[in-house]
Amino acid sequence: MIIYDEVDDLVTQVGAILTAKKDCLGMLEVDAHANPRLCNQLTVSNADAWGQELMKIVWCDNAFLYLGGCNTGDFCLGPGWNNRTPKEIGSIARVLADAMPYSSSSFPIHLTVFGARGFITGTHITGTEECHQTCVTGHLWWKQYHGRYGNAIDATGAAVWEPFKNW
Repeated sequence: MIIYDEVDDLVTQVGAILTAKKDCLGMLEVDAHANPRLCNQLTVSNADAWGQELMKIVWCDNAFLYLGGCNTGDFCLGPGWNNRTPKEIGSIARVLADAMPYSSSSFPIHLTVFGARGFITGTHITGTEECHQTCVTGHLWWKQYHGRYGNAIDATGAAVWEPFKNW
């Protein structure tokens, strides 16, 4: 597990590990608090900058990036959200995949970014992922209901993830 402050710190730490092992990165999972428009410090507003930083990693071709936060594969719906771009409504996973486009000259990596299709518990790396359309947090008198986003589902395993390809 890597704990990082900013995306450049994450890239530096992953790079050091890959250099020591003389290897490429096939899969990365970011476990964070999220919603369709953000995953901790990664937001629809700074996804291009994150993409540029993450493209510095020595990725294996056909690599996978999991955004393991609630609703990272969902989009916002409802009044005022119709006819908007992915950068406006999410999913943050799609926006990040778009920010890291395949290019035979500058980024020759086929990367799939996965976003969770609901409120997630567990992680992909441990095989314990599960998601739900809605979520209730709190206890007794201070419970809070969190409603469903766009394409959220109740699921376990591989069905939790919505894939977005960069090619």
